Amino acid sequence: MTQVAVAVRVRPLLAMELSKGHECTRTELSPADGIATISATGGAVRSFKFDYAADMSVSQEDFYERADIRKMVASALQGLNVTVLAYGQTGSGKTFTMEGPDDNFGVVPR
Repeated sequence: MTQVAVAVRVRPLLAMELSKGHECTRTELSPADGIATISATGGAVRSFKFDYAADMSVSQEDFYERADIRKMVASALQGLNVTVLAYGQTGSGKTFTMEGPDDNFGVVPR
């Protein structure tokens, strides 16, 4: 049996971004139904469906649990092939999600 599950996560703003008054204004997530809505420059709006959607308020631990990563790790320990992949442009939060800071571990250290 092959199954692919896709999760999307918007990382929290960095302290530097907050100090400059930056806000997350172009992305709206609906975790209940896994829909991410992106507002592009010029007013175009696009929606995308995911198996799981996490906004900036979701903790590392909650993401690990709700995105079923714990279940994937258990499956890997039973001998199944599992891949957890973080994809995105520079600064989008891949390292934050996968490794996390020292006081807030991400997926890999868990």
